Amino acid sequence: MTQAEIESIAREMRARCLHASWSDLVIFWRGVMGNLESAYRTLVHGTAPPHHVSSEDLGNTGRMARDKLAVALRQLAGDRQIARWDAEAEGAIQSTPLEQS
Repeated sequence: MTQAEIESIAREMRARCLHASWSDLVIFWRGVMGNLESAYRTLVHGTAPPHHVSSEDLGNTGRMARDKLAVALRQLAGDRQIARWDAEAEGAIQSTPLEQS
């Protein structure tokens, strides 16, 4: 995340919070924190000792945590920013050469 992206998110958050009622702020932040907690719990509870976890289970846990984290990030940064990050991540994955054995 660049400094400009961080500043943009901070500006949006300030504007949103300055114009919201107290109950709207409580609901908003409770939702953000709940989604972050849920993503954390998914990772913690979904991680077993390596000899007990299949690669499919690790992939499923990672996807579930990513989806839950995306909800919290979407609340904080907005859909446009999430779409940009997804595009950057997808581009990075596609441009990474596959390791050959």
